[in-house]
Amino acid sequence: MAILAYNESKIDTRKRILAGFILFFASTLSLLLLDLGTSGKGGIGPFLSIWAIVACFGVAGAHVEGGMVGDLSFMCPKFIQSYIAGQAAAGALTSALRLLTKAIFEKSHDGLRKGVSMLCL
Repeated sequence: MAILAYNESKIDTRKRILAGFILFFASTLSLLLLDLGTSGKGGIGPFLSIWAIVACFGVAGAHVEGGMVGDLSFMCPKFIQSYIAGQAAAGALTSALRLLTKAIFEKSHDGLRKGVSMLCL
């Protein structure tokens, strides 16, 4: 974040947003491949890999959200409000779907893993 804030005037915002979306895609793909490769088994290796992937999600979110809000700030203020409201609605929908999958796979073996896999696909 400090690097992005310091070099703000030199970084093209659209390239920053695109880099964030590419990082989102790569992180999601690597998370799915990690799950398929380890078959859901634990250990220190998969734990550290998931930790690194979650950190990549945070960096990607900073790139996309910061760039989008920055671009929208030059436009109508209603656009920023709509963008933030859309993010809130997406978070609420994701939480509702997660609760639904927990209820569906409650009594099944490997239910937590199946529910998360269902959300990712």
